Amino acid sequence: MVINLTLMFIVPLVNGQCFTCSDTGEIVCNNCKGSGKIATSEPIEICEYCRGLGFVQPTISKKSAFSQLGDMEVYVSGTFENDQAVGVYGIAIAEVMSETATFSSESERIYFPPNEEITVRVVVGDFPIGDWNWISKFGKLDTNIFLSDTDSLVCPLCGGDGILTPQITCSICGGSGFVDCPDCNLNLINGDDQSGFLIGIVAIVGVAIFTLFLIKRKKISGSDLRKAPFYEFQNWVVQKFSGETSSVRDSRFGIDGYTNDGDPIRIKQSDEVGKNEVYNFANELNKKKARRGIIVAFSFREDIIEGVIGARQHYRLEIKTITVEELINKKI
Repeated sequence: MVINLTLMFIVPLVNGQCFTCSDTGEIVCNNCKGSGKIATSEPIEICEYCRGLGFVQPTISKKSAFSQLGDMEVYVSGTFENDQAVGVYGIAIAEVMSETATFSSESERIYFPPNEEITVRVVVGDFPIGDWNWISKFGKLDTNIFLSDTDSLVCPLCGGDGILTPQITCSICGGSGFVDCPDCNLNLINGDDQSGFLIGIVAIVGVAIFTLFLIKRKKISGSDLRKAPFYEFQNWVVQKFSGETSSVRDSRFGIDGYTNDGDPIRIKQSDEVGKNEVYNFANELNKKKARRGIIVAFSFREDIIEGVIGARQHYRLEIKTITVEELINKKI
């Protein structure tokens, strides 16, 4: 007696892990070293960021200030935070205003460590008796404290040369900084097909027949994402990275989510995002001691490459820029 038993089941096509690209399907472009740009032989240009000087002034934020009366003296204090990735020195200058004059004094040269709040107190004294009587009588101190003579920093864009070598878009990667991985077949499965097909195998036991079939799934469009509320757009982006949304505290500082590897993501539901966004993001990444980050937007300005290079040179951060279209059409 012969029993004819036929089973039908679906076997998904699954890739093994690619050690070259860690299953991302992409590797850094060797032609442009990931910058998306290559130097040309055109005449050099003056660096617009430092205006050809080769150095820039550091950003040190004043967080708070207060003052109090002493014995013929006024104590003026301020809390400052160095937003740079390196420490700098500077001098704090305090001013006290009377009815008719302004009196000032300065501190010694003070070191401001990177990403740390430092409180500085400056004593202002030697007031003429008439001015002191006016200041102490009303008790409403009119004071100011600020930093002066801070160290200059090497320009992150030109590296201190004050000039920029003109660059053109890399012809190998098309300006993305990445090319398809040659050692895996992830791109063959994802393909460039815009329909978002899934591939599987129908296997029939007892019959040596294998049939490829396609299951079409609905694909979201860029116009849908533009119209979506930001929180829905944010969730969609985070899901593409198999990550999670950020805390309320992190979101206040421009970190909207994290990848499954823990890399911060800044999400912009807008076009023409430029290098200033990169520098702002780099500041926040540096505070969190992150080494990598991702910015997602609908499109980027050409100067975004300068920002990416600047973040790499000045902050030692790798920031990747990804368009929404890339997220829609490819697995990142």
